[in-house]
Amino acid sequence: MTELKFSPLRLLAKDKEEIHILSAQLQDGFLPLTSVHFDKDAKTFTCLINRFCWEYLDAHPNEERYYRVHSGFSVSNVLSVHKRNFDQKHPLRVLNLLMISVDEPKKGRQTIHLLFSGDKEIRLEVESIHCQLGDIDHPWHTSKKPIHIHEHLEELEKKRA
Repeated sequence: MTELKFSPLRLLAKDKEEIHILSAQLQDGFLPLTSVHFDKDAKTFTCLINRFCWEYLDAHPNEERYYRVHSGFSVSNVLSVHKRNFDQKHPLRVLNLLMISVDEPKKGRQTIHLLFSGDKEIRLEVESIHCQLGDIDHPWHTSKKPIHIHEHLEELEKKRA
């Protein structure tokens, strides 16, 4: 078995198209709520994400061997942070990130949406888009690959055939 040659991911996003690239890399990442921080004075939102390494999906083609890595994610120029569908009585400890999207600019502001499973959302009102993503650790092995609804449907169709 060959060992993974790891190159830490370092990405910067300054527009909607670049946010799509960040979103693809962070899809199915686990975000512990204890890592979420908004520094109102510095206008910075930061968090730690346990991301699935999609770039190494086929590193071991004959094995169910995948990778996850801790990554830092930050958004600058943040004016406000809003949460939707968070239960204060039963706080969820870890969120599963589905995607990040951006609204069209309105009145000199944009909205970045971090969408999570369970219909949860963190919405960031920003003056301008400036997001950074960087791996801060070495990847570790996992045998679990995230499965999406279309993959479930394909698998069910194969079983029915």
